[in-house]
Amino acid sequence: MKSKTQKVTKKTSKAFAVGSHEGQIFASVPYTFEDFKNSILIVSLLVNAAVLILWILTQVHSDYALSLAQAIVR
Repeated sequence: MKSKTQKVTKKTSKAFAVGSHEGQIFASVPYTFEDFKNSILIVSLLVNAAVLILWILTQVHSDYALSLAQAIVR
């Protein structure tokens, strides 16, 4: 009985390939796009958190509201 062996070739898309050069791993374009989206979302969350904290401080303490109003007028 003869056994047939088939050579299986794995095709990879170059757009999703990860290469290495001198021990450093480089990701391709789709990964950097995801990183860019994630960084924009993180910055947006930080800005929104700062605005929320500032709003809470102006609601709780009138000193902060008065100093903020004076800073805006100047």
